[in-house]
Amino acid sequence: MKKLFAIVIVATLLAVSIVILVGCNQADINVEIIQFGNFDALNSAAEGFTQRLEDWANEQGKTIHFEERNANATASNVAPSVQSAIANQPDLIYAIATPCAVNAAGNTTDIPVLYTAVTNPTGEGLVGQDNVYGTSDMNPVALQIELIKDLVPNVKKIAFLFCSSETNSVVQVGMAKVQCALMKIDTKDFAVSSASEIAQVVASIGEDFDAIYIPTDNMLANSISTVASANTHNIPLIVGEAGMIAGGGWATLSINYKLLGAQTAEIAIKLLSGQQVSDAERHQMYKGALELVISEDAKTALGLTSEQVTALQQKYGE
Repeated sequence: MKKLFAIVIVATLLAVSIVILVGCNQADINVEIIQFGNFDALNSAAEGFTQRLEDWANEQGKTIHFEERNANATASNVAPSVQSAIANQPDLIYAIATPCAVNAAGNTTDIPVLYTAVTNPTGEGLVGQDNVYGTSDMNPVALQIELIKDLVPNVKKIAFLFCSSETNSVVQVGMAKVQCALMKIDTKDFAVSSASEIAQVVASIGEDFDAIYIPTDNMLANSISTVASANTHNIPLIVGEAGMIAGGGWATLSINYKLLGAQTAEIAIKLLSGQQVSDAERHQMYKGALELVISEDAKTALGLTSEQVTALQQKYGE
C-alpha cells in the first residue's frame, strides 16, 4: 500500500511539473530576440523594445514570452542563434545589430523580422523584403564632428578609429570625412580588423592629432576601455554613442537606444494587432531626442566651465 501511495505521489508530481513546463511556453505571443553583443547600446535597445511590448500586452490582457539569445560579439555565433530562433516559429524575431538582422532576414521569409541598431538598412539589403521591418541607428555624424570643433576649437587633425570589416562603421567614417572636408579639418584612418590590434593601433596615433573619433562600432564599443588605456597622449576621444562614455570615451552626441527600441516596438505592435504597416513606417530613422554626454574627466581636461556645458546643451537641443 505504501509503495502504491509513493508511486501515485511521484506520478502526480511529474504531471504537475509537465503542466508547469508546458504552461511556460504557452504565452499568447512568443518573441525571439537575437542580440549581437552585450553592449550598453544594444542592451538598451532590447530593454526599450521589451518594456513597450510588455506594457502593450498587459493592456490587451495577453501574455508574452521573450526568448533572448546573445551572440557575445562573435560572428560565428550569429547563424546558430538565428537558426534556433527560426526553429521555434515565433510570432516575430527582433534582431539587434547588423550581423543579426542580415542573417535573420536572409533565412526566413515567413516570420516577421524586426531589426534595430542597423546603420545602413538599404546597403545591407534589408529594404525590399516583405517580412522585414525596423529602425536605423544612423548617427548624427555631421553634428558629432561639429561637437569636436566646439570642444576643441583649434582642431586641425582628427584620427578616425574603426573596425574595417563593419560596414556600418565604414559608412559613418565616410560621412565624417565629408563633414571634415567642409570644415577644413585633416583626417587619417586608423582601422583595425581584430580586437587584438586595438591597443597597438591606438598607441600609434601621434600627439599631433587633436581628437580621435569612433563611430557606432561594435568591436570598438566592446573594447572602449582598451582604447582609453592605450590613449597615452590623452587625445580627446569623441564616440558614437553614450554607452562608450563609461568605458573611457570623453563625449558624444548620441541617439537614445532605449527610445529606439521602443520605437521599433511600435512597429511590432501594429504587426501583432493585425494592422497594416505602411511603406513609410516599414523602415524608420530614429525619431527621438539626441543626448549630449560629456564625462566629468573630459570637462576637467578640456577646461569646460558649467556655463560652456550649458551652452552646448542648449545648442544641441537638451
